[in-house]
Amino acid sequence: MVDCVVKDWQGADAGTAVLDLKVANEDNAAHIVHRAIVRQMH
Repeated sequence: MVDCVVKDWQGADAGTAVLDLKVANEDNAAHIVHRAIVRQMH
């Protein structure tokens, strides 16, 4: 599981989310989530 901070459009903290990544181990799960988000933003 990965704990993520959810931000609003101004960049302020808006809450948290817990993601259960069944295909990633805990050592690299945060990196995988970060890459997916960055890819979607471009």
